[in-house]
Amino acid sequence: MSEFAKLPGVGRKTAMRLVLHLLRQDTAVVEAFGNAIVTLKHEVKYCKVCHNISDTETCRICANPQRAKLKGEKRVAELCSNYAIARVVVVYGAALPGQHGNILQLVANRLRNNEEIRVVSDQWRTPTYVGDVSQGIEKLINHPNNGIYHICGSECLTIADIAYRVADTLNLDYSLILPVTTKQMGETTPRPRFSGLSIEKARRELGYQPHTLEEGIKLMFNL
Repeated sequence: MSEFAKLPGVGRKTAMRLVLHLLRQDTAVVEAFGNAIVTLKHEVKYCKVCHNISDTETCRICANPQRAKLKGEKRVAELCSNYAIARVVVVYGAALPGQHGNILQLVANRLRNNEEIRVVSDQWRTPTYVGDVSQGIEKLINHPNNGIYHICGSECLTIADIAYRVADTLNLDYSLILPVTTKQMGETTPRPRFSGLSIEKARRELGYQPHTLEEGIKLMFNL
């Protein structure tokens, strides 16, 4: 448990939950998990275009010629002599009147009403507090260099992990959270398994420092 607790953003309760989860798994599942960590250390690198985490020199997003957003980004670079492109993922914060909110708000609402909620455990994201997007954009405005910058949170988590963090931070009943696979969820709109972004370039060049997820949750819910 102590090794899990060393990970950023993982507290004692979350570490215990991870250990108990692994103990309930078959030996083959646990061995595959351990091998994946070793593979990550030896084979994962940064995309030469966007500096996102990738297992190839150019990540699948940047290498996809059909990606509409990528085409737009390339067009901006072609037409503009002074530009910056900001990429964000799963932005959260207090919803304005009339807005449906975000996944964190949905989880909190369900748990506060003692309702179960199904969340996917095999889709990875980098949740981003809305105030950090403002901070990043302000830094980009004053930054002299052109390029693509990831203005996101610092932690890459599954949707299920995000839900558990909401429960832990708000002291809600996390037993109501039901992790399922993407296949089991049966989503109408296909979603990528991994769309987390690395913020190392933004940290290095902009001095960008986002809030932790726990800090963002507290700001979101005025704690």
